[in-house]
Amino acid sequence: MQAEQVRDRFRADALAYFALSPQADTEAELARAVKMRTRHLHCDTYQAAADAAEQARWHTAHHLLQTRLATVRAMAGAPTAAAPQRLVQARWADRLADVDRRPLNTEQPKENA
Repeated sequence: MQAEQVRDRFRADALAYFALSPQADTEAELARAVKMRTRHLHCDTYQAAADAAEQARWHTAHHLLQTRLATVRAMAGAPTAAAPQRLVQARWADRLADVDRRPLNTEQPKENA
């Protein structure tokens, strides 16, 4: 239960971050401008424009979050040229052994033990 709460909190924080992004600002301003042009004769135009802008801002934030999550998931699932296959699949003990064998500037390389 606590893990779900933490996940939900991180998701809400990420959405709030993306809602303040330049892309969300642009989408909100475009939605506001469209609503102002289409409803210019109505007395509730300003409120409708503000509502449309807020809705566009959060739709954009959701889209940006989904795009970022898809990118991270793709990177985690597929090794890149910078991360060779053996290191991606290696256990932590193996990774630490590789690091331990690397020489320091003043040290000779260690032999495999």
